[in-house]
Formats: sequence, C-alpha cells, structure tokens
Amino acid sequence: MNKTILVAEDDTKIADIICKYLSLEDFSVQHVRTGLEALASFNLAAPDLIILDVMLPELTGTQVCEKIRAQSNVPIIMISALAEDSHRLEGFAHGTDDYLCKPFNPRELIARIKAILRRAGPSAAEPTCISHGPICVFPDEQRVTVAGETAVLTQIEFNMLLLLIASPSKVFSRESLLDKSHKHYAESDARSVDFHIKNLRRKINTQADIQYIKSVYGAGYKLI
Repeated sequence: MNKTILVAEDDTKIADIICKYLSLEDFSVQHVRTGLEALASFNLAAPDLIILDVMLPELTGTQVCEKIRAQSNVPIIMISALAEDSHRLEGFAHGTDDYLCKPFNPRELIARIKAILRRAGPSAAEPTCISHGPICVFPDEQRVTVAGETAVLTQIEFNMLLLLIASPSKVFSRESLLDKSHKHYAESDARSVDFHIKNLRRKINTQADIQYIKSVYGAGYKLI
C-alpha cells in the first residue's frame, strides 16, 4: 500500500507486535517511544496514519494528539489500557479517529487502519491547497506554509490571508477585510487591520525585498 505508519508506543513487546503485523502488510513503519519523539517524527516524516499510545512518557498521547490536530487532519488511532467509556470519549474529544483498548487483536488493528485509510482517500495525502508563489493556504486544516515551512497565524490573520489569496489582485478595503475575517467589530477597529497586515507581511515574506501584500492608497490591500 506504500503508506507510512508512525507507531508511538513505549511498551517494546506491544510495539514489536504492531510493527511486525504492519510490515507483513507492506506498510512502511516508524517506531518511537516518547511523546516528544512522536511529534518530531510526525513533522519530519509526514506519516499517513499514526498509532498513538495514550500513556507515553514526556508528553501523553492526548497531548500529542492535540498538538498534531492543531496543524493536521492525519488519521490517528489511540491505543490504551484505559477501557472506560469516559477514556474513549476523552480520546475522541481530543481528535482521535479511533480508539482501541489493550489487549487487542493485531489483526483487528490492521483492519481498522485499512478502513480509515480507505475513508481518508487521496485527500489525506493531498489536502486542498490555495497557493500563491511560495505561500500555501490549507483551508480545511486551518494551516499555512511558506516555502514549505509552517507559518503560525492568529485566526484573524489566517482569515485575512485566505480572503486575499482566494482573490489575488482584488483590492479589499480595511472594513471589508475586517468584516469578513472577524465576526464582531466596531467601526473604530478598522485601523487595526494595518496591525494585522503588518504581522502577516512579517510571517509570509520570505525575502526582505518582496512584499506579497500591497497597500493601495486610499483603498485598502491586495495580494500581488
């Protein structure tokens, strides 16, 4: 299937069994033992699916899931010895796609992985992106990259950039930018757009001599 699975499990015996069954199904497998290693591997390898133990050292599986969900919709299956309904519900509340209690049949895990990957389809590997030069906006994931690097934007900055990149060369007044990117604002807040644009420029300009967001005197801003 040529899919990469990240296995975050600190129990060596359980990890060995999972990795063995995944390898038999021709998955590419990466195994880590701590929450911090899981985040690092996720950022480097961009796996197609993550198997995440809840009780990981350094960062718990729940914490790892929250951090990943802040930037990606990659499928996540949590595995845990915590079998109460409250634990399952907590896992789903933090963004996991499935929750499997230990001990489990590894064949069932494989079946769940295949089912999730089938449902995810091509969109899991190829999220919708609106691009402009080195800037890529992923609306479904609320994520922005610039020259391949993640840019951390506030919600208002993200909304403004999405408006600008969806209609390049169109001039947006301060009022329209704020109206479409912020649900509640007063007319006196319109000048705050300048502050948000200044921060956006700082975050998306990869070279000092390039300004992707242009000021149009007396009218507003546009993307060039």
